[in-house]
Amino acid sequence: MKLNLYKYRTPYVLSVMAALASLAFIPNTAQAATLNTTPTAGRRPSDVPLGDDAKLVKVLDGETIQVTIKGVPATVKYIGLNTPVGKECYSQQATAANTRLIGNQNLPLRLEKDELDTDENGNLLRYVYLLDGRMVNEELAGGGFARAEVARPNIKNLRTISDFELKAIAGKVGGWARCGWQTEVAAGCPVLPVEQLMWRVETLPEIKLLRDGNCATISKAENPAGPAWSGEYIYHPVGSTISLGKKMYIRWKDGFVALEPGADGSTIAHLTLYNKRQVVFPEDGSRPFLRDAFIEKKVATLVRDPGNNNIVRIPNNAWLFREAGNNTFTTLVDVFEYKSGEFRIPDIDKAGYVL
Repeated sequence: MKLNLYKYRTPYVLSVMAALASLAFIPNTAQAATLNTTPTAGRRPSDVPLGDDAKLVKVLDGETIQVTIKGVPATVKYIGLNTPVGKECYSQQATAANTRLIGNQNLPLRLEKDELDTDENGNLLRYVYLLDGRMVNEELAGGGFARAEVARPNIKNLRTISDFELKAIAGKVGGWARCGWQTEVAAGCPVLPVEQLMWRVETLPEIKLLRDGNCATISKAENPAGPAWSGEYIYHPVGSTISLGKKMYIRWKDGFVALEPGADGSTIAHLTLYNKRQVVFPEDGSRPFLRDAFIEKKVATLVRDPGNNNIVRIPNNAWLFREAGNNTFTTLVDVFEYKSGEFRIPDIDKAGYVL
């Protein structure tokens, strides 16, 4: 049954009708800002992390906003972004994009902290979320309105922001098409402790942030065994195209391999293998025993695989490279090509320190 309010035009009903009519002309900017409810990060509203609830007061530029947190005013700068400001190329578009995304005054926001709370100007450093699950930092990077940047120690969400940036680069959108931007994620050549590379530590964040051709500094961590050493390297992740005959390090299985050219044009592999604590079954049939972890060093010349001449491998062991033509190879492992500094064959003492 359809109710006809005009049939019952009492003063109360007329006042309700007037209120409903006035609401019809209010622009729903909050809804317009949340039309994309399926962000590529796959984050649901229930996945928005805990943090301070805030309300927007004003958008200042592409990376800075004014908010209130429990009624207290604060200025917030987005973590992990380098957004053009002032007269820089694409600054107006970045500010406009930020405004379109969260520009409704009093729009509820969630602010997530990282390690460092404020910048030198006292601005709060935060990841900013809309309550539909989107992170503003990611959306601006994904739209080509900002570049991802390393802002140590605040790198908790840099990987996802960087993933959004990669999509913008691939799509040639925003400042990547208009301003000739270059990536900044590897700014400052991230330092990768050689011990972590050797033991295949999967949580090393810089490995996942670096891109083909970015620089990295490999350095021995501080330890009692001796002074640190380091060198600058060009990073080539799995699937990159490289030339052999150069000094380089690779990550392989539970070990770490230094490659260098041999005098006869071959490639020499210096393997430092880490064997985990394991059960040993003696050949003489005696009782099995538990062997402690140990480190083993080997030297080998890389060879072609007997069953596939396009593959270069460690003899009787790992595949490392696949021939790609024109004396180039596709990497099947992470490769760090030597550029400058020291190049050492890592030597390990009994305590596991890199000498």
